[in-house]
Amino acid sequence: MTDTRDTHDSTQRELLIEHLFVGELMKAMWRGGFSNIEVSKPQADNSGYDLVLETGKVIRHVQLKSSHRLAKTANQKVHVALESKPSGCVIWVRFDAQTLELGPFLWFGGRPRHQFATALILPRRETHQRRLYRFQSGPPQPSRGCQVTFHRATLHRGTH
Repeated sequence: MTDTRDTHDSTQRELLIEHLFVGELMKAMWRGGFSNIEVSKPQADNSGYDLVLETGKVIRHVQLKSSHRLAKTANQKVHVALESKPSGCVIWVRFDAQTLELGPFLWFGGRPRHQFATALILPRRETHQRRLYRFQSGPPQPSRGCQVTFHRATLHRGTH
């Protein structure tokens, strides 16, 4: 039986996952001896990121993606504007659909203070003056994003 909240309340669940993720991140930072972390959120969703994380001299623009652990999806769309942000990255949060326990976490990004490396790992195609990034083969389709796949990610099991 499918939980209708998966489709009808997906925005609410997305916000819940984001809050849980920030809590897990702050807990992991605290346990690691890093208690000074700032978390900011943009007012508009048009810049390719959901959170700005800052600790010390490192500022990360983070696009969060999520899917439950049994989901068959192997890729996610990533906003191309993220590549213009220094230290931009994508964190794909997998979670248990019943308990909402988070993990594993998949991370796509470069070193601190370096731009998101989409230009290095994705073939670029120009179609009708739109930038397209694709991992999948097939005809190009208009998009403001690129596809990222599991095998391109760094896996982090969680903080437990």
